[in-house]
Amino acid sequence: MRPRLRIPRTRRTVHHVVRLQQGDWRWGAGLRAALAIGTPMGLFTLAGHQDLGLLAGLGGFTALYGTDRPLAQQLRLLPVVAMGLVACAAIGAAVAPSLWWTAAALVVVTAVAATWSWGTRLGPPGALLFVLVAAITAHARRELDWWMVPALVAGGAVLSLVWVALSARLPGRWATGRQHLPHRALDLQLDDTVRKHAGRVTAGVALACLASLWFDAFRLHWVVVTAMAILQGAHDRSFALVRVVQRVLGTLLGLALFEGVLQLHPHGAALVGLVMVLQFAVEVVIFRNYMLGLLFITPLALTLATFGQELDPTSTMSGRLHDTLLGAAVALVVLGFLDMVRKVKTSSTS
Repeated sequence: MRPRLRIPRTRRTVHHVVRLQQGDWRWGAGLRAALAIGTPMGLFTLAGHQDLGLLAGLGGFTALYGTDRPLAQQLRLLPVVAMGLVACAAIGAAVAPSLWWTAAALVVVTAVAATWSWGTRLGPPGALLFVLVAAITAHARRELDWWMVPALVAGGAVLSLVWVALSARLPGRWATGRQHLPHRALDLQLDDTVRKHAGRVTAGVALACLASLWFDAFRLHWVVVTAMAILQGAHDRSFALVRVVQRVLGTLLGLALFEGVLQLHPHGAALVGLVMVLQFAVEVVIFRNYMLGLLFITPLALTLATFGQELDPTSTMSGRLHDTLLGAAVALVVLGFLDMVRKVKTSSTS
Protein backbone atom coordinates (compact mmCIF):
# COMPACT_ATOMS: atom_id res chain seq x y z
CA MET A 1 0.00 0.00 0.00
CA ARG A 2 1.45 3.31 -1.06
CA PRO A 3 1.85 5.91 1.76
CA ARG A 4 -0.39 8.94 1.56
CA LEU A 5 1.16 12.27 0.76
CA ARG A 6 0.89 14.60 3.77
CA ILE A 7 0.01 17.66 1.69
CA PRO A 8 -2.41 19.20 4.22
CA ARG A 9 0.20 19.04 6.99
CA THR A 10 2.86 20.48 4.69
CA ARG A 11 0.52 23.25 3.61
CA ARG A 12 -0.30 24.00 7.25
CA THR A 13 3.40 24.21 8.11
CA VAL A 14 4.03 26.64 5.25
CA HIS A 15 1.06 28.71 6.39
CA HIS A 16 2.42 29.02 9.93
CA VAL A 17 5.90 29.86 8.63
CA VAL A 18 4.79 32.87 6.59
CA ARG A 19 1.69 34.13 8.39
CA LEU A 20 1.63 37.21 10.60
CA GLN A 21 0.56 36.60 14.20
CA GLN A 22 -2.15 38.81 15.65
CA GLY A 23 -0.96 41.88 17.48
CA ASP A 24 0.49 45.30 16.94
CA TRP A 25 3.74 46.30 15.32
CA ARG A 26 5.94 47.11 18.33
CA TRP A 27 7.14 50.58 17.30
CA GLY A 28 7.72 51.80 20.83
CA ALA A 29 9.65 48.69 21.89
CA GLY A 30 11.76 48.97 18.74
CA LEU A 31 12.66 52.60 19.38
CA ARG A 32 13.46 51.91 23.03
CA ALA A 33 15.69 48.95 22.19
CA ALA A 34 17.53 50.85 19.46
CA LEU A 35 18.28 53.78 21.76
CA ALA A 36 19.21 51.59 24.73
CA ILE A 37 21.72 49.58 22.71
CA GLY A 38 22.92 52.39 20.46
CA THR A 39 23.58 55.02 23.13
CA PRO A 40 26.56 53.33 24.83
CA MET A 41 27.92 52.31 21.43
CA GLY A 42 27.67 55.91 20.23
CA LEU A 43 29.33 57.36 23.33
CA PHE A 44 32.28 54.98 23.15
CA THR A 45 32.56 55.56 19.41
CA LEU A 46 32.87 59.29 20.02
CA ALA A 47 35.59 58.51 22.57
CA GLY A 48 37.45 56.39 20.01
CA HIS A 49 36.76 53.00 21.62
CA GLN A 50 33.96 51.46 19.58
CA ASP A 51 34.96 47.93 20.59
CA LEU A 52 34.17 48.80 24.22
CA GLY A 53 30.87 50.27 23.10
CA LEU A 54 29.87 46.93 21.58
CA LEU A 55 30.30 45.29 24.99
CA ALA A 56 28.52 48.11 26.83
CA GLY A 57 25.66 47.78 24.36
CA LEU A 58 24.95 44.32 25.80
CA GLY A 59 23.64 46.07 28.90
CA GLY A 60 21.02 47.65 26.63
CA PHE A 61 19.36 44.23 26.42
CA THR A 62 17.75 45.23 29.73
CA ALA A 63 15.31 47.40 27.80
CA LEU A 64 14.04 44.42 25.79
CA TYR A 65 12.27 43.01 28.85
CA GLY A 66 8.96 43.99 30.38
CA THR A 67 7.69 46.10 27.49
CA ASP A 68 4.16 44.79 28.10
CA ARG A 69 4.13 45.93 31.75
CA PRO A 70 3.23 49.30 33.27
CA LEU A 71 6.20 51.55 33.90
CA ALA A 72 6.06 51.15 37.68
CA GLN A 73 6.38 47.39 37.33
CA GLN A 74 9.20 47.76 34.82
CA LEU A 75 11.21 49.97 37.16
CA ARG A 76 11.04 47.23 39.79
CA LEU A 77 11.71 44.40 37.36
CA LEU A 78 14.46 45.76 35.11
CA PRO A 79 17.13 46.43 37.78
CA VAL A 80 16.88 42.71 38.63
CA VAL A 81 17.24 41.85 34.93
CA ALA A 82 20.23 44.22 34.68
CA MET A 83 21.96 42.57 37.64
CA GLY A 84 21.41 39.19 36.01
CA LEU A 85 22.94 40.37 32.73
CA VAL A 86 25.94 41.84 34.58
CA ALA A 87 26.43 38.57 36.48
CA CYS A 88 26.31 36.63 33.19
CA ALA A 89 28.89 39.01 31.71
CA ALA A 90 31.17 38.41 34.70
CA ILE A 91 30.82 34.65 34.30
CA GLY A 92 31.50 34.83 30.57
CA ALA A 93 34.59 36.99 31.05
CA ALA A 94 35.92 34.71 33.79
CA VAL A 95 35.77 31.54 31.67
CA ALA A 96 36.90 33.16 28.42
CA PRO A 97 40.35 31.48 28.19
CA SER A 98 38.85 27.97 27.88
CA LEU A 99 36.24 26.72 25.41
CA TRP A 100 35.36 23.79 27.67
CA TRP A 101 34.89 26.04 30.70
CA THR A 102 32.82 28.37 28.51
CA ALA A 103 30.59 25.48 27.46
CA ALA A 104 30.15 24.34 31.06
CA ALA A 105 29.35 27.89 32.17
CA LEU A 106 26.72 28.30 29.45
CA VAL A 107 24.96 25.13 30.61
CA VAL A 108 24.89 26.39 34.21
CA VAL A 109 23.73 29.88 33.16
CA THR A 110 20.98 28.32 31.04
CA ALA A 111 19.73 26.14 33.90
CA VAL A 112 19.59 29.06 36.34
CA ALA A 113 18.24 31.66 33.90
CA ALA A 114 15.61 29.33 32.44
CA THR A 115 14.37 28.25 35.86
CA TRP A 116 14.20 31.85 37.06
CA SER A 117 12.59 33.29 33.93
CA TRP A 118 9.91 30.60 33.70
CA GLY A 119 9.46 30.38 37.46
CA THR A 120 8.81 34.13 37.75
CA ARG A 121 6.83 34.37 34.47
CA LEU A 122 9.35 36.94 33.29
CA GLY A 123 8.12 36.84 29.70
CA PRO A 124 10.01 37.23 26.43
CA PRO A 125 12.83 37.15 25.53
CA GLY A 126 13.17 34.89 28.57
CA ALA A 127 16.47 33.21 29.41
CA LEU A 128 17.88 33.66 25.92
CA LEU A 129 19.63 37.01 26.38
CA PHE A 130 21.27 36.00 29.66
CA VAL A 131 22.92 33.07 27.89
CA LEU A 132 23.78 35.25 24.90
CA VAL A 133 25.53 37.83 27.09
CA ALA A 134 27.57 35.14 28.83
CA ALA A 135 28.54 33.63 25.48
CA ILE A 136 29.44 36.90 23.75
CA THR A 137 31.53 38.19 26.64
CA ALA A 138 33.39 34.88 26.77
CA HIS A 139 34.18 35.27 23.08
CA ALA A 140 34.95 38.99 23.03
CA ARG A 141 36.98 39.59 26.20
CA ARG A 142 40.42 39.62 24.52
CA GLU A 143 42.93 41.95 26.19
CA LEU A 144 40.57 43.39 28.79
CA ASP A 145 40.82 42.63 32.50
CA TRP A 146 37.88 40.40 33.36
CA TRP A 147 36.27 42.94 35.72
CA MET A 148 36.04 45.54 32.93
CA VAL A 149 33.54 43.45 30.99
CA PRO A 150 30.75 43.36 33.63
CA ALA A 151 31.51 47.01 34.41
CA LEU A 152 30.87 47.96 30.77
CA VAL A 153 27.66 45.92 30.68
CA ALA A 154 26.52 47.54 33.92
CA GLY A 155 27.08 51.00 32.44
CA GLY A 156 25.02 50.09 29.38
CA ALA A 157 22.25 48.71 31.60
CA VAL A 158 22.07 51.93 33.63
CA LEU A 159 21.79 54.00 30.44
CA SER A 160 19.03 51.70 29.19
CA LEU A 161 16.95 52.40 32.31
CA VAL A 162 16.97 56.08 31.38
CA TRP A 163 15.40 55.26 28.03
CA VAL A 164 12.90 52.93 29.72
CA ALA A 165 11.73 55.78 31.95
CA LEU A 166 11.54 58.20 29.02
CA SER A 167 9.75 55.74 26.74
CA ALA A 168 6.51 56.00 28.73
CA ARG A 169 6.38 59.74 27.95
CA LEU A 170 6.53 59.33 24.19
CA PRO A 171 3.36 60.02 22.18
CA GLY A 172 1.00 57.42 20.75
CA ARG A 173 2.39 54.16 19.37
CA TRP A 174 5.96 55.12 20.31
CA ALA A 175 5.22 54.84 24.03
CA THR A 176 5.79 51.76 26.19
CA GLY A 177 4.83 51.23 29.80
CA ARG A 178 1.36 52.81 29.73
CA GLN A 179 -0.55 49.54 30.03
CA HIS A 180 -2.94 49.13 32.92
CA LEU A 181 -2.41 45.44 33.63
CA PRO A 182 -2.67 43.63 36.98
CA HIS A 183 0.50 43.60 39.05
CA ARG A 184 2.73 40.64 38.17
CA ALA A 185 5.08 39.76 41.00
CA LEU A 186 8.46 38.12 40.47
CA ASP A 187 7.87 35.45 43.09
CA LEU A 188 9.63 32.24 42.11
CA GLN A 189 7.12 29.41 41.66
CA LEU A 190 8.65 26.06 40.76
CA ASP A 191 6.32 23.40 39.40
CA ASP A 192 6.51 20.53 36.94
CA THR A 193 5.94 22.83 33.97
CA VAL A 194 8.83 25.10 34.94
CA ARG A 195 11.14 22.15 35.55
CA LYS A 196 10.14 20.59 32.24
CA HIS A 197 10.77 23.78 30.24
CA ALA A 198 14.06 24.55 32.00
CA GLY A 199 15.25 20.96 31.64
CA ARG A 200 14.45 20.86 27.93
CA VAL A 201 16.33 24.07 27.18
CA THR A 202 19.28 23.16 29.40
CA ALA A 203 19.62 19.78 27.71
CA GLY A 204 19.53 21.50 24.33
CA VAL A 205 22.28 23.95 25.30
CA ALA A 206 24.44 21.15 26.69
CA LEU A 207 24.08 19.17 23.46
CA ALA A 208 24.65 22.31 21.36
CA CYS A 209 27.91 23.00 23.21
CA LEU A 210 29.11 19.44 22.63
CA ALA A 211 28.10 19.58 18.97
CA SER A 212 29.88 22.93 18.55
CA LEU A 213 33.12 21.55 19.95
CA TRP A 214 32.83 18.26 18.04
CA PHE A 215 32.00 19.83 14.66
CA ASP A 216 34.28 22.86 15.14
CA ALA A 217 31.55 25.49 14.92
CA PHE A 218 32.45 28.97 13.68
CA ARG A 219 30.93 30.58 16.77
CA LEU A 220 29.86 28.40 19.69
CA HIS A 221 27.23 30.90 20.81
CA TRP A 222 25.56 30.97 17.37
CA VAL A 223 24.86 27.24 17.66
CA VAL A 224 23.74 27.56 21.28
CA VAL A 225 21.42 30.50 20.64
CA THR A 226 19.83 28.82 17.61
CA ALA A 227 19.06 25.63 19.53
CA MET A 228 17.89 27.56 22.58
CA ALA A 229 15.63 29.93 20.62
CA ILE A 230 13.87 27.00 18.96
CA LEU A 231 13.51 24.98 22.17
CA GLN A 232 12.40 27.99 24.21
CA GLY A 233 9.58 28.77 21.81
CA ALA A 234 8.52 25.27 20.72
CA HIS A 235 6.97 22.65 22.98
CA ASP A 236 6.42 19.88 20.43
CA ARG A 237 7.91 18.64 17.16
CA SER A 238 5.23 20.13 14.90
CA PHE A 239 5.73 23.65 16.22
CA ALA A 240 9.48 23.06 16.37
CA LEU A 241 9.47 22.28 12.66
CA VAL A 242 7.83 25.63 11.99
CA ARG A 243 10.47 27.40 14.11
CA VAL A 244 13.29 25.52 12.39
CA VAL A 245 12.04 26.44 8.93
CA GLN A 246 11.56 30.05 10.01
CA ARG A 247 15.05 30.13 11.53
CA VAL A 248 16.75 28.71 8.43
CA LEU A 249 14.75 30.72 5.88
CA GLY A 250 15.11 33.90 7.93
CA THR A 251 18.85 33.33 8.13
CA LEU A 252 19.12 32.84 4.37
CA LEU A 253 17.14 36.02 3.73
CA GLY A 254 19.26 37.82 6.32
CA LEU A 255 22.45 36.71 4.57
CA ALA A 256 21.14 38.27 1.37
CA LEU A 257 20.39 41.50 3.25
CA PHE A 258 23.89 41.46 4.74
CA GLU A 259 25.31 41.32 1.21
CA GLY A 260 23.71 44.71 0.70
CA VAL A 261 25.07 45.96 4.03
CA LEU A 262 28.58 45.05 2.90
CA GLN A 263 28.30 47.50 0.03
CA LEU A 264 27.84 50.34 2.54
CA HIS A 265 31.15 49.68 4.36
CA PRO A 266 29.81 51.20 7.59
CA HIS A 267 32.20 52.41 10.27
CA GLY A 268 32.15 54.85 13.16
CA ALA A 269 28.82 56.64 13.58
CA ALA A 270 27.40 54.93 10.48
CA LEU A 271 28.01 51.51 12.08
CA VAL A 272 26.23 52.61 15.25
CA GLY A 273 23.30 53.88 13.19
CA LEU A 274 23.12 50.62 11.25
CA VAL A 275 23.04 48.57 14.45
CA MET A 276 20.26 50.77 15.83
CA VAL A 277 18.17 50.46 12.67
CA LEU A 278 18.52 46.68 12.62
CA GLN A 279 17.72 46.35 16.32
CA PHE A 280 14.69 48.58 15.86
CA ALA A 281 13.45 46.41 13.00
CA VAL A 282 13.94 43.21 14.99
CA GLU A 283 11.81 44.39 17.90
CA VAL A 284 9.06 45.74 15.65
CA VAL A 285 8.50 42.54 13.67
CA ILE A 286 9.71 39.51 15.63
CA PHE A 287 6.49 38.93 17.58
CA ARG A 288 4.44 39.11 14.38
CA ASN A 289 6.61 36.63 12.47
CA TYR A 290 9.77 34.90 13.68
CA MET A 291 11.18 34.57 10.17
CA LEU A 292 10.89 38.32 9.65
CA GLY A 293 12.78 38.83 12.89
CA LEU A 294 15.61 36.61 11.65
CA LEU A 295 15.76 38.65 8.47
CA PHE A 296 17.14 41.49 10.62
CA ILE A 297 18.80 39.50 13.42
CA THR A 298 21.15 37.82 10.95
CA PRO A 299 22.71 40.98 9.45
CA LEU A 300 22.81 42.48 12.96
CA ALA A 301 24.84 39.55 14.29
CA LEU A 302 27.09 39.51 11.22
CA THR A 303 27.63 43.27 11.39
CA LEU A 304 28.77 43.03 15.00
CA ALA A 305 30.92 39.99 14.23
CA THR A 306 32.57 41.38 11.10
CA PHE A 307 33.08 45.13 11.13
CA GLY A 308 36.07 46.14 13.22
CA GLN A 309 36.92 42.48 13.95
CA GLU A 310 39.19 41.90 10.94
CA LEU A 311 37.17 38.88 9.82
CA ASP A 312 36.44 37.89 6.24
CA PRO A 313 32.73 38.57 5.59
CA THR A 314 32.35 35.58 3.26
CA SER A 315 33.71 33.07 5.76
CA THR A 316 31.65 34.69 8.52
CA MET A 317 28.46 34.34 6.47
CA SER A 318 29.28 30.71 5.72
CA GLY A 319 29.96 30.13 9.42
CA ARG A 320 26.63 31.70 10.38
CA LEU A 321 24.70 29.37 8.06
CA HIS A 322 26.65 26.32 9.25
CA ASP A 323 26.06 27.17 12.92
CA THR A 324 22.36 27.84 12.30
CA LEU A 325 21.86 24.45 10.65
CA LEU A 326 23.81 22.73 13.43
CA GLY A 327 21.79 24.44 16.17
CA ALA A 328 18.51 23.63 14.41
CA ALA A 329 19.53 19.97 14.13
CA VAL A 330 20.34 19.88 17.85
CA ALA A 331 16.92 21.30 18.71
CA LEU A 332 15.16 18.68 16.59
CA VAL A 333 17.20 15.86 18.16
CA VAL A 334 16.30 17.03 21.67
CA LEU A 335 12.60 17.39 20.89
CA GLY A 336 12.54 14.05 19.06
CA PHE A 337 14.15 12.30 22.01
CA LEU A 338 11.76 13.89 24.52
CA ASP A 339 8.80 12.99 22.30
CA MET A 340 9.99 9.38 22.20
CA VAL A 341 10.36 9.29 25.99
CA ARG A 342 6.86 10.73 26.39
CA LYS A 343 5.39 8.07 24.11
CA VAL A 344 7.16 5.29 26.01
CA LYS A 345 5.78 6.60 29.31
CA THR A 346 2.30 6.87 27.86
CA SER A 347 2.34 3.34 26.47
CA SER A 348 3.70 1.91 29.75
CA THR A 349 0.89 3.49 31.78
CA SER A 350 -1.94 2.57 29.38
